[in-house]
Amino acid sequence: MYITKQSAFCRLAGKPLFFPGGFVIVLVVPGVGEGRNLGKAAAVMALLEELGALPEELAVRIENESDPEILDRWVRLAAKADSLEMFRENM
Repeated sequence: MYITKQSAFCRLAGKPLFFPGGFVIVLVVPGVGEGRNLGKAAAVMALLEELGALPEELAVRIENESDPEILDRWVRLAAKADSLEMFRENM
């Protein structure tokens, strides 16, 4: 498998790297968390679109959510929802 420098940084992003003497570095890669959130939001919307036309205000709310835990919950909810109304009621 070919590993680029960028993918190696992405795997290390947010994880503490400990060095002798108590020195700790946490790599911050701009855009990594945002990219994951956008991917989760896209997954939620793709699942919901299987249930019908996604209202614009619901799509905007999903796209604007930045909390990864909420997005994870919404992915699970969208996968189980029988209707858009059921999803919206349980958000």
